[in-house]
Amino acid sequence: MLESVVEPMCIAVFSAVHEPLPQLVIGRLERRIASLRAVHGETSLRLMEPLLNLGTAFYLEGNYQNAHHYLSKALKVADTINLIFLLGHLFKPAVHLTATQVQERNRVAGDRLQVHQSVQFSIILFAIAGVYVAQGNADDAQSTYLQAQAALELAHMQTSLATSLI
Repeated sequence: MLESVVEPMCIAVFSAVHEPLPQLVIGRLERRIASLRAVHGETSLRLMEPLLNLGTAFYLEGNYQNAHHYLSKALKVADTINLIFLLGHLFKPAVHLTATQVQERNRVAGDRLQVHQSVQFSIILFAIAGVYVAQGNADDAQSTYLQAQAALELAHMQTSLATSLI
């Protein structure tokens, strides 16, 4: 329990002062992920938070390739029933769909997706979009921000995102 509180706090403290994370924190997260995989398997939902934290740690360090790698793994773990990969149209924001498509999207999502899953998707997608921004990849960032917006809509949250990246 303490580990799940300490790791995010370490990341928050280091990001607040904009100093690189020490390898000690990254090593600790890597060991935690390895031990969770050994006990619970590759697809355990228990891996999602440490993978997200490790991706964030690498992002804060400026290692965007590793950040994207671990954030993508977190997204795959969060997507236990392959909604994003099998039903990608679910993750288009309402502004890009007709009223009928929004109704169908919401119906399908309501049958297969819990609100907390939508929120988890949006958090991870926002982090991945941030990596794309840092890499100067505006097109992928904008697309990923729109997916995050759609995930928030599926969680019944009002959204208003600026999607043009300068």
